[in-house]
Amino acid sequence: MRLKAWILKRPVPDHIFSLACILLCSTIYTWPLLSHLRTAIPGEPQLTDVTLYLWSVGWVRFALTHGLSLTSTDYIFVPFGADLRLDAQQLLQAVAAFPFTNILGVVGAFNLILVISFSLNGILAYFFVHSLTRNPQAALIAAVLLMLSGVVAWHFILGRSAIPALWIVIASVWAAKSLLEQPDLRKGLLLGLLLLAASYSDFHTLLFSVISVGAYLIREFMSGRGAFPRPQISTLLLALLVWGIPFGFFYLPELVSARANGYVTPRLPEIAAYSFPLADFADPGKIPYIYGFDFLLIVVAAVIVFRWRGEYRYWLGASLFMLFLSLGPYLQPYTFPLPYAVVSLWPPLMQFRTPYRFTLPALVGLTVVAGYLFSHLLSRVPAAYQRWGIALLLIVGRLWYAQSLYPFETQTYPDYDFYRWVAEVPGDFTIMEVPFGFRTGLEKIGEGGDGLQYYQHIHGKRLLNASVSRLPVAVFEFYRSRPILMFLAGEAAAERDVLDKDFADTLVWSNTRYVVVHRSRLPRDYAERILAFLEEQPRLEFFLTEDDLLVYQVRN
Repeated sequence: MRLKAWILKRPVPDHIFSLACILLCSTIYTWPLLSHLRTAIPGEPQLTDVTLYLWSVGWVRFALTHGLSLTSTDYIFVPFGADLRLDAQQLLQAVAAFPFTNILGVVGAFNLILVISFSLNGILAYFFVHSLTRNPQAALIAAVLLMLSGVVAWHFILGRSAIPALWIVIASVWAAKSLLEQPDLRKGLLLGLLLLAASYSDFHTLLFSVISVGAYLIREFMSGRGAFPRPQISTLLLALLVWGIPFGFFYLPELVSARANGYVTPRLPEIAAYSFPLADFADPGKIPYIYGFDFLLIVVAAVIVFRWRGEYRYWLGASLFMLFLSLGPYLQPYTFPLPYAVVSLWPPLMQFRTPYRFTLPALVGLTVVAGYLFSHLLSRVPAAYQRWGIALLLIVGRLWYAQSLYPFETQTYPDYDFYRWVAEVPGDFTIMEVPFGFRTGLEKIGEGGDGLQYYQHIHGKRLLNASVSRLPVAVFEFYRSRPILMFLAGEAAAERDVLDKDFADTLVWSNTRYVVVHRSRLPRDYAERILAFLEEQPRLEFFLTEDDLLVYQVRN
């Protein structure tokens, strides 16, 4: 009883209370996923991006347990395979999920890491803003605004835990700031490791981190009259080496030689298609997914309250610069060139085709502005319990707004016993999934077939269908040259004798043992045509049916 009375008399530390609030908000918002951790995945059926990210977790598990490479595979896109170094593989997150796969399965481990990444955004934002303002209530409000912002939530709902991993960006800027204030080789090591973590997370995360850290260093360099003392230079060089040597040997050569190796390079019009027209910044329907009404009001209030004085100016300016980059290579609907057009000048940057994603790092600066504003306003509230009451009221309102406007959507892929059975079938062979389909960031064949990559973490067999970020042009050309694949993708139909011959050839070069038809993924009339074709193939025999699944086995 004495211990209980002593505990109840102890005030809860500010950091503990704030962390509890952040984790509670994260849990409530992502509860549709957490409540079905091992069965559901983020997104909606028409959004198949998530299958690539889930596949990465499954591939890391398969590769580590079978002694295979983490960054290349010949288990998809038969007979070519794929170099995953140019892929949005979320390798850092997939490796982090690996220890949990034996407990939760691939789906559960994937979902767990996604929710952890979502929470880390709020946690790192809180501690960083608190380090600047020394106001726990203001830091908590700012952190929750970042964590629940529409643009961040939208990426997580798509199943991305790497692109919106702003916690890496925040940690990198914080490490650079601390390094300049008190040089220490350990801080240089930390900054280098954070940039390396960004590299293995997603190239966009790396780009956001490098630009954010670079902008802060330039600002400090200019404020220091154009010079850094030797200790700062030494620690910065250490950070550069820790990150640059592994990145330079592993990723940079592939980025530099991508075009020479036959990879498709985005053109400026394609990049502009993934950029914001200036008019979108004033469109009420799009503002929540660019910077948000809450941050818009905060910026207006900060300018009114602080005028143009104080530390908030740098963070606001940095955010505006990131938003400026999100406009893309030229100002739409005009063709006036903008700074983002430099991506066409240096090969490693040519793969960045989505300027709209620069709204993500813009939120970091806006979060700091929010911290300064609420710190100023809450400092005028005399009692701590009143400040916490205001903070909690704002947080509850923001959580309700997020759940109302963009609730966390989930989907569940059908569960088939066939895939678990075929996983136990000995031998190295291919499963031909129908509809056929593949997709990259720049090209696709078919509709929905790429999502069948989802099942590979269950059966572990080779596939033609898949989705990755980048593929060489030769893969597109080969698949499009095969009449049977275009027929099974629902894109074109050749003469019957041509299809018969090409189907027989494809069974051989792909080493296919089972043909699996997902009737629910095909238009009814086209499904009937495909099934009629398959039933007349002499090398196929009907094997089983399971719900909407029809399986044919290839005769030896």
